[in-house]
Amino acid sequence: MSSSNRIAIALFLILALTGLAGCSKPVEIGVITSESGAAKIYGDEVGRGLELALEEINAAGGYKGKPIQLIYKDDETKPSVARHAITSLLEEDKVRLLIGGIASPVMLEIAPIANEAGVVLISPTASNPAITQMGHFIFRIHPSDILEGTNMAELARDLGIEKMAIFAVDNQFGAGLTEVFSDRYQSKYRKILKTFEFPESGSSAFAAMVDEVKELSPEGVYIVGYMTDVAEITRMLRDADVDAVIIANSGVTGRISEMIGDAAENMIYPQPNFNLDTNDEDMRRFITAFRARYGEPPQRFAALGYDTLRLLYDAMVLGGNSHPDTVRASLRQLKDYQGASGRINFDENGDVVQYPRLFIIRDGKPIPYQVFLDEGGTLTIPGR
Repeated sequence: MSSSNRIAIALFLILALTGLAGCSKPVEIGVITSESGAAKIYGDEVGRGLELALEEINAAGGYKGKPIQLIYKDDETKPSVARHAITSLLEEDKVRLLIGGIASPVMLEIAPIANEAGVVLISPTASNPAITQMGHFIFRIHPSDILEGTNMAELARDLGIEKMAIFAVDNQFGAGLTEVFSDRYQSKYRKILKTFEFPESGSSAFAAMVDEVKELSPEGVYIVGYMTDVAEITRMLRDADVDAVIIANSGVTGRISEMIGDAAENMIYPQPNFNLDTNDEDMRRFITAFRARYGEPPQRFAALGYDTLRLLYDAMVLGGNSHPDTVRASLRQLKDYQGASGRINFDENGDVVQYPRLFIIRDGKPIPYQVFLDEGGTLTIPGR
């Protein structure tokens, strides 16, 4: 279904169900998302979270009696397409509030345009460190790669891994995490044997890379990419009997076990706060509502999408209007915002202040890495 048809159908249903059909023009928010391309798996999850938040907000009366309308544009996970999408939203749809992009390369393309136009842009998922410097109208609720890359380098050091190989998607997202990890990991006694860069959706390139990794015999492998590629690389490494410790980026969710089965066992990856087993009341409320709406538990990217729209809405309520200057100021005033994805605070650059937690796949399910350690769990380093 096309984005325009989705808009029409979604708005019709919202108006019919909530009794807002007789109200004035809706509050329009543009959404630049990955409905296709390498980041589609995340765009789909973010979209489900957005739609749940939208239904709840409009069912409660919308904003000052006006329905919220989301205008979707597919960026295809391509910066060039995203540029056309934001231009269309700004010039044709005249939106002044934006959600997106899903992937860091897309966000790096559209953020300067939004900031120059004086339009609030908030990303649910983009993580490249350079986004920090994109301007006062730019926000994100996914932690910067600086925190994540440092965290994973510390993990590799703590495990005593002395030889690493890296697989990294060949874009700004892959480059940003790889740079941070490499800087924090390498020393006189620890080295990176080789970094393998692969194209988005680059499965045809993996076989030769995996063969070379097997020859290099690393003790650990760090995989940075979108989950479909991370899953395929992991499966191929295990099929080739590469027994290195595998750590991955936060693009991984517990669903990786559904994708590759036992090959995912003992993979370690970071997740910013969201936890299906949480005792947090707000997080539990979201999980229950998501299950009721979609018939299955949410992944954290759905929680990030949900929080993104909720934050924009609450900023409008706090400031009293939907003008970008007001929303920008209100977002910075929100303190200890308890969302579905965890507690949210923005620093002076619009970056969320959150520290990732580590998870490990055990018996096909993700558990906190600290729980694994507390229960006496250990990992075997090859050759020791």
